[in-house]
This record gives sequence, structure tokens and C-alpha cells, in this order.
Amino acid sequence: MAGLARSRSRRPDSDDACHGRADVIRVHFTAEDLLDTAFVSAPEPLLEAVLAVAQLQRRDGRPDLMGWRRQQRETLPRPGLALLELIPPSGHGPLFLDPPSGDLEYGIDLMHSTPTTDVMADLQRVYRARRPSAFVRAVAARDGSAWRALDGALRASHQTMIQPVWERLCGAGAADVAYRSTMMASVGLRTTLAGLYPGSRWQGAVWEIDRPTDLDVQLAGRGLRLRPSVVWSGEALVNWDSAGRTILIYPALHTLPALTQPITDDPLAVLLGRTRAALLRELTDEHSTSQLAVRLHISQATASEHTKALRRAGLIQTHRTGKTVRHSCTPLGHQLLVGRPWPGTTRPA
Repeated sequence: MAGLARSRSRRPDSDDACHGRADVIRVHFTAEDLLDTAFVSAPEPLLEAVLAVAQLQRRDGRPDLMGWRRQQRETLPRPGLALLELIPPSGHGPLFLDPPSGDLEYGIDLMHSTPTTDVMADLQRVYRARRPSAFVRAVAARDGSAWRALDGALRASHQTMIQPVWERLCGAGAADVAYRSTMMASVGLRTTLAGLYPGSRWQGAVWEIDRPTDLDVQLAGRGLRLRPSVVWSGEALVNWDSAGRTILIYPALHTLPALTQPITDDPLAVLLGRTRAALLRELTDEHSTSQLAVRLHISQATASEHTKALRRAGLIQTHRTGKTVRHSCTPLGHQLLVGRPWPGTTRPA
């Protein structure tokens, strides 16, 4: 991109070069890192606003998000549309847009104070394979009107998509972390982390997570912070806080459309959403995907998405009988339902 820097000061101990297996995030733990790994429940308003814009553009075929995306694309104010030029559907947008901050105003102040070299390097990374728009070039050039438009776009995105559900979003994050903490106490850190993403695995002290681009992250004794996002449904995202600690963002169990449902007194529905809670209860007996769809009055595609999420969390198990896929509750799922483990075991099957 003309005028954008082609080098950048790297984030702490990260390496984009391929080493060994390609197309994965490899998170390298030391003993100190394993002791300083923790879940963080409090959401960040600016981060969630940016992820919501990425979510609007995704085409992953998820029926539980299609209606939300359609509605938000129709109602997003015109100023917010500028973010579509900066934030791709992958979520790998410019890091200067969402510096870690628990406060919207402070986060926007941090964004404005980003050094120009970092802004240019971030945009160079995002636009390596496509031509930037005039607006993006103006942001890179630190044009005042472009940055005022960027400020307004972030506020519009937050006000439209995040602010109306903020309290419930906070509750969903806390519920997810409470579940992960219980799981960690029952089955340990390795199993808990492997359950955040299907197919993720451990190679010694290295946690590998599949994704389209390759990334090596050396925690180097600083520890790891795991942050659930109710807004995000895609691959693992990596950021760093002001102390140099790595932040990994993963999709929470609670999905974004569920935040618009009526408030419930059912604690399991608060954690999983009403449909997933009902599905988990159905799976105290074994059922196929089509049977679940009929019993819960949902489409088979929706039932399939919910079973994937529950299986990823270690709450259900799936096996194939002939041409039929059948699901049932794991011991961990049963423990969540009844508040106590199955006799003789506390680990998911």
C-alpha cells in the first residue's frame, strides 16, 4: 500500500513465520505461564464493538446468527459503515482499533494515541492482499477528518450493537467463565483449554489451535489471559495487554442472539441460552440431530449448530450408528444439569 510502512515493531514474543505444522496458532507455555493462566470475564466495550462489525460480514452459514446479522446490517447507522472498510470478516483487523480497555472512552483515547508507525504497520498487515480505499489511506495518513469519522463509526457500532445488551453481555461472560473455572477444577487446565476450540490439541507444553494463518506465540513467563466473547463466533484471536501478556479471545457458550431473548430465572439458560439448555436436558437420553430438531421445534441445521457448540464445551458426546449421528450427555454435562457428578467419574467421556 502506497505510503504504509512495511515493517513493524512486533508484539511481545510473537512470530508470524511458519515453524513445523502450518496454519495453526501455537501457544508456547513455560511452567510460569501455566501457573499464570486465567479466564477474564469482564468484556471490553470497544473490542466487542469491533468484533460485532466483523461478525456482520461473516458467511459461515450459522442459522442462529443469520437473523441477527440481517437486522444489524439494516439498522447500523451510516457512520458505522466506515468500519466495514477497516475490519474484515476474519476479525483480524487493525490492532490499534481496539486497545485493551474496560471503558469505551478510555479505549478510544488509547486508539487516538497510537503511534503513527503502528497505525501504518497494522493497515499494511490488513491490506497486504487487497487495495485500500480512500478512507483507509486517509486514516493511514492521520487525516483529521478521517479520524473523526473513525471515532464516530466506533461509537455508532457500540451504541447500536453493544450498548443495548451490555448488562446481559457482561452476565453471559461471567457465566461462561464460571463454567470454565468449574471445568478446570474438575478436569484440569489442559482439557479445559483443548475444549475451547474443536480439534485443538497439546504437543508437550505447546497448545495448538487450527486457523487459516500461522502464528507462534511465546508467552515467556508472562502468562495467558482467556477472554470469552459473546459477539464473536469465529477462530481464535490474539491480542496483547499493556503488560505484554497475551490475550486469547474465544467464542462464549452464550450466543449473541440469545441476549435479545426474554430474561429467564433458569441459571442453565443464562449460561447456555434457552435452546441449548433445553437441548442438553433432552440429551440425558440419546437422540439423533433430527430427533432433537423435532422435539425442540427448530430446524435440523440449527440443532446441528447447537450440538457442535455443546460438544466443543465437553457437555455432550457424539457417535455414528450407520448413517445416523447420535448425541448424548457427557458426565460433565450431567454434572452441570444436576449439580453433582455421575458416580465414579468427573471427567467428560
